[in-house]
Amino acid sequence: MYSYVGVFATLCTFLTLVALIPFNRYSAGLVRVAQAAAKNNGGRISDLTASLVNMRTVKSMALEEFITDRIKTARKSESEGMGKVIRAEGFAAAHTELTTLVITLVCFGSYLIGGGKMDAAVLVPTMAALNVMRFPVWTLPHVFSQVSKGYNSMKRIEAYLDLQEEESEKRGGVPADGVEYAAQVAEVRRTTPVGTVTCDGCSFCWSRPPPGTMEETIPGSPRGFPVVNGLAAPPVIHNIEMHIQPGEFALIQGATGSGKSALLLSIMGELYPLPPADRIDQEGFVGFKVGGRLAYCAEIPWLRNRTVRENIRMVPDHHPETEEEKAWYKEVIHASGLRSDLDAMALGDMTVVGESGGKLSGGQRARVAIARAAYRRNDADVFVFDDILSALDVEVQKHIIREVLRGLLKGKTIIMASHLSPHTLLPDRLFTMRGSGGLKEATWTKPTEKDVELLEQSWQKASPQRSASLLGSSTRSQPEVMQRIRRSKRMKQRDEEDTHKRLLLQDSSNKIEKKLDKQQNFSLIPSREDLYILFIKFMGTRRLIMVFVTSVLLQLVRSFTDNWLGIWFSLHREVYDDKTISGTTVHMIQRGLNTMLDFIKSRQPPPPPPTSKNFFLHYFSSLDAVVVQFLVSYAAIGILAAILSYWKTRTFSLSYQRIANALQFHAVSKIFKAPVSYFDRVPSSGLLQVLSRDQDIVDRSLGESIQLIFTSGLQVFGVMCFSASQQSAFIAVIPICVLLFYNLTLRFLLTSKQVRTLEGKLGAMSMEVLKESVSGAVTVRAYGSEAIERMQEEMNDSLDKFNCVGFMGLMSDRWVGLRLEIVSLLLTSTLALLSVFAVCFPAAPVTGKKVKVDRGAVSAGAAFAGLGVVSSMTAARSLSMLCRRIGLFQTQYVSAEQLLRLYREVPQEGGEESTALTTKQVTNVLEPLDQQWSSRLFQKVSQLPPVLRVVSLSGKYQAHLPYVLTNITFNLKPGECVGLIGRSGNGKSSLFNALLQLMDVLQGSVGIPHVDPSGTLTLRAVNANALKLPHQNVRALRQNYFQLVSQEPFLLQGTVRDNLLLGIDHEAGNREEGPYSDRALWRALKRVKFDELLIQALPPPAGGPGASDDNSDAGNAGTQEKTAPPFPQR
Repeated sequence: MYSYVGVFATLCTFLTLVALIPFNRYSAGLVRVAQAAAKNNGGRISDLTASLVNMRTVKSMALEEFITDRIKTARKSESEGMGKVIRAEGFAAAHTELTTLVITLVCFGSYLIGGGKMDAAVLVPTMAALNVMRFPVWTLPHVFSQVSKGYNSMKRIEAYLDLQEEESEKRGGVPADGVEYAAQVAEVRRTTPVGTVTCDGCSFCWSRPPPGTMEETIPGSPRGFPVVNGLAAPPVIHNIEMHIQPGEFALIQGATGSGKSALLLSIMGELYPLPPADRIDQEGFVGFKVGGRLAYCAEIPWLRNRTVRENIRMVPDHHPETEEEKAWYKEVIHASGLRSDLDAMALGDMTVVGESGGKLSGGQRARVAIARAAYRRNDADVFVFDDILSALDVEVQKHIIREVLRGLLKGKTIIMASHLSPHTLLPDRLFTMRGSGGLKEATWTKPTEKDVELLEQSWQKASPQRSASLLGSSTRSQPEVMQRIRRSKRMKQRDEEDTHKRLLLQDSSNKIEKKLDKQQNFSLIPSREDLYILFIKFMGTRRLIMVFVTSVLLQLVRSFTDNWLGIWFSLHREVYDDKTISGTTVHMIQRGLNTMLDFIKSRQPPPPPPTSKNFFLHYFSSLDAVVVQFLVSYAAIGILAAILSYWKTRTFSLSYQRIANALQFHAVSKIFKAPVSYFDRVPSSGLLQVLSRDQDIVDRSLGESIQLIFTSGLQVFGVMCFSASQQSAFIAVIPICVLLFYNLTLRFLLTSKQVRTLEGKLGAMSMEVLKESVSGAVTVRAYGSEAIERMQEEMNDSLDKFNCVGFMGLMSDRWVGLRLEIVSLLLTSTLALLSVFAVCFPAAPVTGKKVKVDRGAVSAGAAFAGLGVVSSMTAARSLSMLCRRIGLFQTQYVSAEQLLRLYREVPQEGGEESTALTTKQVTNVLEPLDQQWSSRLFQKVSQLPPVLRVVSLSGKYQAHLPYVLTNITFNLKPGECVGLIGRSGNGKSSLFNALLQLMDVLQGSVGIPHVDPSGTLTLRAVNANALKLPHQNVRALRQNYFQLVSQEPFLLQGTVRDNLLLGIDHEAGNREEGPYSDRALWRALKRVKFDELLIQALPPPAGGPGASDDNSDAGNAGTQEKTAPPFPQR
């Protein structure tokens, strides 16, 4: 550019470009800040996670509409943030157009002011250089944004890695946490006698205070409590005195929330120790001294999404195994009471447990965790169990105590926290946790071997058949056990047949899908009419037309801006021959614009004589009017392009946001109306991935791809139309280039689809390993360096595979980019050759012979030819963008299809087409469930002996599964408290599910009270089949008659008050008086002794209970049980 416009114009252009960098960064910063603020989907994802995992509880409490409204409210909040992003992106698009305009005006203006002439030989190459600079100028804000994000990410990673060193320096060399402290603990474990656990008056807290704070106290704080920012920060547990010898069985008991779990975590080194009051020096202090290696079972078992066998052995299933290890594995399975459960499973111990063990019952999950600890008997010296027997029935508890605690682990040091009676566990030592966080050893006589034998004999006499069934041995002679084994074999055989049929069906469907894929591979973009129709439906025809019109207008204005220089040369020629250009395709445009300019000039009065001798005014007034008109007209066209760019970006983004919201709302509504059996078949993790990750792709990526595909396609189409209008022979090259582009794009799509699918699966595997490592960090660390190294190796292996696939994707991207450059080179070279021949040897208008023209004609024609070549040079970038975005669109399109599939294919609970009862009958049966009859129902319920009558109730969860309930008949009278007792898996929860219509197949009848308008109370039979009642009536039955307190508490993110009032009108919950007032809620909290925990965090104000985390962090299991919402509702 310097060789054409000179030093002054080049320097002005460079300085302008540098001066505009802060403005570009400002516009990019606006978009970045708006995007960061729009990523506030934490509340929606939290509610979806909690609801999908506990969907059976949600439906039993009739909370579907309540949670759907919460999710819609959160989504609307996200949409408000996306609206800010749309405004910021529109401003950035207009700013980009204005930036390009300012740079061009400064370059041409400085050149013309410096004495340059309107010569095509100078200005056309300059325009080419500016067009080449346009894309870097447009991408410069994005580059700054990406570099800034990458830099901030690297700084955060560096700060995290250097955190331990920085904290160590701040604390005067005292190790803060992590590696150094773990090294100290490991050294103590090596030097302490094996199996010994000792602690001498230490306290423990979650974070380690700086040295010296132990000497400071404030009035009212306990002695030795650290003072942070002037406030006393008491430790979790304090003044712990414990001395356990090798081989002892120590039992720790205490109320819920007293610190039992914290004490066990302290033993494993997870809490930071504080020295006794008489010891200030913390250097080398570790708190508990544990000799040897640890094995740990958490209260909530940590299971990976692997097979039962891999969860127990903690090595891959293909890992070699010796005969001794096989025998030991079988013995562990027998001792943990899993043999009969595994025999009932079609795949046995090769059954995948699901995410967090979701496919197993609570008792099965606990026994798998116990088996994992017992399997490491020879590798561990101290076993730490945190209330592992709470999820098991009495008989299984006895079996675990006899076979594991008193059997396999006999002679090992065992520390166990439990609420069971010490007379059942018979420990060697008994400790009690006090409410203030202290530990006291209770008076307890160590049992003898004879005491243990007598206890086991009493258990055997009480339930000999139950003990035999737990052993699961095939040599038992009891007829019930033999019958159960035969039944399990038949079930296993039937499951194998069903599996074979499913495999055949899946194989045939895969063949059909392959044939369809082969047919669809011949189209560039697969046809999915349903999604297109849905887009048009929710976008609206008016908005769709507006988006199309604005996009076309913007492309026309941009093309007009690029070619305005050539048009201007043709309009204001002085030495050009009219006959030479009369045959060109832009002759009509030139003549019309000439006529308009002549009319404007004729209407303008002559300029007045200059009245000032100012140099600048004199200089600018002496400029050629043609130059000023050129710059002003070019600026006007550029400003129009900026306005259209802002309007087009805003119109498209708002229209697309309506589509994304519609997909989310319809998918969520359909999911919460699905039957419970649907969630038994479809894992919650898959649904959550669709509603979170796929929805995020639809929100942030798919719309951008659609917009860029449309824009790039219009740019390529505009370039080809302009080139064909200048050189008619260029039309012959267009089909060749289109075929080459089609072939390359088709190959790229086929390759990228495979690569991105594999990349997505490997990325999900890496995230799953990371998630499992984080959720089970305490358990993994407890099992020692071998388990940690194994998890690290698995994580590194998954990352290596993911990076390899990513490199393959990059290679395919470069492959298609190189070949598209060749296609663009073909376009440019052909157009350049045709332009040279057409300009230098134009055809005479009559004879058709080639004639030589003067320099002026060559200069005028070269303007259009040069601009045509410049435009074709930009085609490579547009073609590459178009091809890559089509590949991304193909991948991102799957996310929209997943949401659409939920909207179209999710079955609905109690569909109208399967209603057996008429509307009148259903309404008559459920009349007392209306609000107007509820008070009369409870007033007269004492007049009727049975309040619930169940007759011959049988049910199974799905049609192809066996019956879990058979001929259940009972009556329930008002005010009765009935106990339902049975082992894990015997059907206790299934009976509640049947009453709440949470099964697909039900037979029999359930009688509930019915209040006639006259006030007579009778029993009406409700059809027990869940598919025979409409959804609204089933929900009314669950909401107004039954109330289930689930075994697994259901909590949502928010305050404790919000969780207590789940499903209740917000206005009703804020009343000062009534059943949902603050006083009533605090009375309910006091009944379950939960008010003390809230008072410790915050005194009870008039506003009611304080804050609570989401369901994963809301305290331990006992705390969650106390916070469960049902008790104040009815």
